[in-house]
Amino acid sequence: MSNTNSSETRGTDRRDGDRRDGDRRDGDRRDGDRRDGDRRDGDRRDGNSGEQRNYGNRYQRDGGDRRDGNGGNGGNYGNRYQRDGDRRDGNGGNGGNRDRRDGGDRRDGGDRRDGGDRRYNNRNQRDYQEQRNDTDNRDIVRTQPVEQAVSIPKPLSQEDMQKREDACIEISTFDELLPNIDMKLIRGLMAYGFETPSKIQQKAIRPMLAGYDLIAQAQSGMGKTATFCIGTLSNIDLEKNEVQAIVLAHTLELAQQIELVFKNIGKYLDVRIGMASKSLSVRENLEQLTGFSTDGVIPHIVIGTPGRILDMFNKGAFKAASIKLLVLDEADELLSDGFIQQIRSIISSISIKTQICLFSATMDLEFFNVTKRFITNPINILVKREELTLQGIKQFFIDCEKNEYKLDTLCDLYSLLTISQSIIYCNSYKNVEMLTQKLRERNFAVSAIHGNMHITEREQTMRDFRNCVNRVLISTDLLGRGIDVQQVSVVINYDIPIKYESYIHRIGRSGRHGRKGTAINFVTGYDSKNLNGIEKFYNTVIEPLPADIKAIIE
Repeated sequence: MSNTNSSETRGTDRRDGDRRDGDRRDGDRRDGDRRDGDRRDGDRRDGNSGEQRNYGNRYQRDGGDRRDGNGGNGGNYGNRYQRDGDRRDGNGGNGGNRDRRDGGDRRDGGDRRDGGDRRYNNRNQRDYQEQRNDTDNRDIVRTQPVEQAVSIPKPLSQEDMQKREDACIEISTFDELLPNIDMKLIRGLMAYGFETPSKIQQKAIRPMLAGYDLIAQAQSGMGKTATFCIGTLSNIDLEKNEVQAIVLAHTLELAQQIELVFKNIGKYLDVRIGMASKSLSVRENLEQLTGFSTDGVIPHIVIGTPGRILDMFNKGAFKAASIKLLVLDEADELLSDGFIQQIRSIISSISIKTQICLFSATMDLEFFNVTKRFITNPINILVKREELTLQGIKQFFIDCEKNEYKLDTLCDLYSLLTISQSIIYCNSYKNVEMLTQKLRERNFAVSAIHGNMHITEREQTMRDFRNCVNRVLISTDLLGRGIDVQQVSVVINYDIPIKYESYIHRIGRSGRHGRKGTAINFVTGYDSKNLNGIEKFYNTVIEPLPADIKAIIE
């Protein structure tokens, strides 16, 4: 956790000569190269458009974000205009007076408007950069295994080290958390079915309660959601009528499931939970989160998808100073290319003192490269790659030889077995629709879900599946992460996932919370190489489906 002024806001980390999504490096330039007097796609006004004065060597990509590579202290820029993007100096330096269009005004470390004002008050750009440069000693060691490739913390005082050690003491019962959590919360946990803490709960709850930034990894179905629910519910002030915690999920379905867990665990507390997603209109969301439609009553905790949460920030629904905690569930997915720009904007909108906690079952080197830019000295709880596959899930494959034989194989399988509930995964929504249609033509009762369906239809499909109206659900990776339907005992990969991480998340939909589960993979010659890669990557064994599969599954 950082100790800077709470009026500051947290931004993505900046380093000298190092920049993503718009890097500028020595003498290099993309999307309209401009080198030593060459000017293209945008004015540069500094008295002479044909000269660059004291700029050092640099490049600019997409006409947007800019960072000086060898520009020393940034040179003497004079008056200068830049459109559509952020301006970032390697050393902050002496930027002179600078105007920016469409990216907001920023003069001498003053106001910056790009989805919310950002004011450094008495701390200028140089001070802010020095504070962030503390992270320069936390580089990822790429040659190490992922579980060792974590941020190396800056030196801590003896007192701080002792506090961290105390926060990392594992618990064996929830009662050990008293008096740091409310007894009503423990009562809610017991009512929800948690009698003793799981491994991730033993390790991660105390650091959350102590206010430390956290990166927590655990196998699928081991109670990560309940972990951050406990930590979040314990860290908010129920007497305050303001949003104090935000939880981000990558899909509406996962956000709704998280909301349900919060409400169940916190049902004996006077806590208010809000949703920010496309299930509500923007106006309805804004009125709910600002108390306009609820007689001034504002949620303590808001759960939502990144796009809608960012929209609410931009419309003034949240006060940066009141946000004490930001949680990212399935964090590696949220920090991937599909969401990273939205996540950066959200993090730039909150206080630098806001606690950030990241949870996921899978974390790769790229994930850690991203996180070290905005999270300082986190407590890391990691799992070795070979331990990510759950022991309770039996893994098999069927050699279907050709794609055309997969459908008959699937029909034979369901004719032989009596399965409580199962999920069949395809790699595209077109395959989901095609398989659903063909199974229905053969009188199989199946339902389907994918990202191209309307939200109300997706919500109804999930309700029916949870209530066992439909026992077989065909899905894309929309339901590959986080979704918890305890009755699911079998997962079938009709298409082998392209990403190795997706395999772990898919099969983790079965065998939830220590229960037994089965994963069956349909393999053709094209897929066998990928499945072999998954076996080696996770150091696991996927065996041929035995003839007596009925005895194994049922």
